This record gives sequence, structure tokens and C-alpha cells, in this order.
Amino acid sequence: GGVTGLLMVNHAEAAARAHGLVDGVVLDSGAEVTHAVPVLRGRRVRGAVAPLGVGGEDVSELVSAALYSAERRFAPQRHFAAGPVKEYHAFVPVSPGDERSNNLDPSRHSADYSPQHKQQQQQHHHHPHPVFTLPDGSLLPLPRDALTAPEILFTLDPSYPLPGFPDLILSAASRVPDSPEARRAV
Repeated sequence: GGVTGLLMVNHAEAAARAHGLVDGVVLDSGAEVTHAVPVLRGRRVRGAVAPLGVGGEDVSELVSAALYSAERRFAPQRHFAAGPVKEYHAFVPVSPGDERSNNLDPSRHSADYSPQHKQQQQQHHHHPHPVFTLPDGSLLPLPRDALTAPEILFTLDPSYPLPGFPDLILSAASRVPDSPEARRAV
């Protein structure tokens, strides 16, 4: 036997189809760059892709800086913690500026890294703020800035020279050359 078939498809097209859409804008956020990819009638609109020079590494840097600012005694371990904190604890509030909701409830942030970690997180559930358990068993309190770091992708600091996701989506949709109706569909 050999390969009986091969299908090559653009991942933005596949993402739209996976959600039952044939028209829309797919946000593809990688390590260093995010792209807004318009999809029209199930196909990527080649000339309309809009890039943004912000990605996951930027979020990791913000998490790391927030951990360092909050707990300087953990400075060497902040880089170890930044990845898991970003992946399992960070969030974008449902409503802009609404950090009062359950988003900061420590139980919401007890990701299952390992059975041992889960047990440690449950033991520290009474802690007033979310915590991350370091390999040596020390508790690293998770400051609000570390938990909400992904917001950089949506609302950037006014001094930051790049737009956020909403502007990126509008930019990509406005580049769709087909017609005003097609732009509305996207």
C-alpha cells in the first residue's frame, strides 16, 4: 500500500468549515504574528489577509513581566511559570473591564497539569487569589495582570503602535475585493 489520497487545505478555510461557516474572518494567532483571514464562499481571499505583529510570545512576555513585578523573589522561576500560567490560567474577561466575575475565582484556574499539581491546587483552594505551584512546592500568587495578559490581542495600550483584533478584522474585511455585499458577508 501507499497513500490512497491527499487533501491539502488552507487551515483558515478548514477552521471556518469546522464551525459550519462559508463566510467569515478567521483569526490565526501564532507565536509571533496574528493574521485575520477573510473566507468567502469557503475559500480564503488571498489579497485580503491582514497581519498583526502580535502573537503568543507577546502574551508570554506580559505574563512573565507581571509575575516578576508581583513576586521578585521568584524571578528565576517566572519564565518556567509563564507558559503554563498563560496556557491554563490566563483569560479575556467576558465583558471588557469585568474582572469582578468568576474569572478571578481560584478554583477556575486549577488546570490539570498532573495529579500532584491538581492535589496541590486543591490544598490551596482557600488562597484568596489564584496561585501556581512551582516544582519545589512554593506558591506563586498570580496577579491580575498575568491572568488578563491576553487582552493585549484585543485592546492594546494606546502607546503601542499596532491595532487590536477588532481593527484587524475590519481591515481584513475591507480588503475583500469582490463587492460591498461580499464584505458584509465576511
